[in-house]
Amino acid sequence: MKDKGISQFAFEKSGIKISIKRALASHDLPRLHSESIPVKRVLPRPVKAQTPLAAPAEEKVLKTIKSPLAGIFYNSASPNSKPFINPPCNVSRGETLSIVEAMKVMNEIESPSNCRILRILAKNAELVQKGDDLFEIE
Repeated sequence: MKDKGISQFAFEKSGIKISIKRALASHDLPRLHSESIPVKRVLPRPVKAQTPLAAPAEEKVLKTIKSPLAGIFYNSASPNSKPFINPPCNVSRGETLSIVEAMKVMNEIESPSNCRILRILAKNAELVQKGDDLFEIE
């Protein structure tokens, strides 16, 4: 193979496949030319201590509702139906928020508690993975 300049050969007959690949010798590999370039060494300047800014007002901690399984996210029962929710809105514990279809089974995603849904993070009719954030709540 080497004297003919062949690096790979494949043959198939009666369901039997044979494939041969020639490894390249190190002298056959392309060489990269590297040139030494002088570099000026620069030391970082010392940083002056900054006075701390006023502490920000206590922020609300935002929580999310995560997908319990992988599947297709739907925000309504059918394409022509109204969405289950229209954020921002208040929902009760157990209220259906969306559906995740997995293996032709429609799994309702329910509110885990009485809460306020701020926004829907998943896109309608798109794939979500287990653990993906679906809703932002407070």
